[in-house]
Amino acid sequence: MKRCILFLIQCLPFLVNAQSTATVAITFQNAKYTKIEKHSFFKFKKPDNFVLKKIDNEHYKLDYLDSKPGVLYVNKRPILITPGDNVKLTYKLIIWDDENFKDTISALGKNAKNYTYSNFLNTRLVKGDSFPDLRNVKYQNDPEALYTALVNAYAFRLTYYNAPLKVYGYDKSFSDYVKRINNIEFLSHALSLETELGEQHKKQHPVFAKKVREAFFNTSFIAADTNYTYRMEETFYAYFWHLAHAEFAPLNSRKNFDGLLTFIINYPNSFVRDYFLSFLIIDYNDSWNKFRPQSIMAVVQAIKNPSLKELLRNYDY
Repeated sequence: MKRCILFLIQCLPFLVNAQSTATVAITFQNAKYTKIEKHSFFKFKKPDNFVLKKIDNEHYKLDYLDSKPGVLYVNKRPILITPGDNVKLTYKLIIWDDENFKDTISALGKNAKNYTYSNFLNTRLVKGDSFPDLRNVKYQNDPEALYTALVNAYAFRLTYYNAPLKVYGYDKSFSDYVKRINNIEFLSHALSLETELGEQHKKQHPVFAKKVREAFFNTSFIAADTNYTYRMEETFYAYFWHLAHAEFAPLNSRKNFDGLLTFIINYPNSFVRDYFLSFLIIDYNDSWNKFRPQSIMAVVQAIKNPSLKELLRNYDY
């Protein structure tokens, strides 16, 4: 979990409006491999927002064609690219053996700090970082204390992640994004603990489940964030899994299916609702075709996300 959170926070972008192509000259030093890629929640999507030209085994030229900022990965290291950037970037492998691994990125040029922010997180430990362990006896029969400890742990992380933003002069939009992404990771962790609690007690724990639902409803999800990380969409699926396997299980019952479908239709954020609805059609296609009312088809046809629409083409609905 800690590595997952660290990896995600490395993707934090500096949100800047620009229109022109970005150019990044990439040099690899002492690298055992070279890999430049884009990550997506939708595995069928091929990256179409950058062109990569190999100069030789150590040098590449990357042209970023998107009109919006986005994150690409250089040997698993996230770099934020903003339209209009002109950057010379160096990836350096310092050590990689059976016991140690250390690499770093340096950059020169416009918005260079967006390319090197992850160095701060890779080279320092979060002192005092402590996530609650469900195996700890004090949480065994006190899910409220477990939830509170988790809230406090992520509040501490947010304070830590905000520190370099002030030092290096990132703007408010960046800080707001840090907060949103920290909340998303909190939700992911909370859903994981809720699953563990359910397995431990052989049923959903009502107190913890209620708090997780409230947290999910109160979290701000912004569609543009998908250009930086797919973890938000993974959290959508994790919450849908929780709904389908706990609150409304089993979905081969009309009553439960109708209950979940009603929950989805009434979900206030249409961006999130489209994901939930698509997951229901895909993962429970038999129940969908058996129980869904004809009136829901207008809602399905109104899905705006082009990637979800492309995904649903392969399913009968």
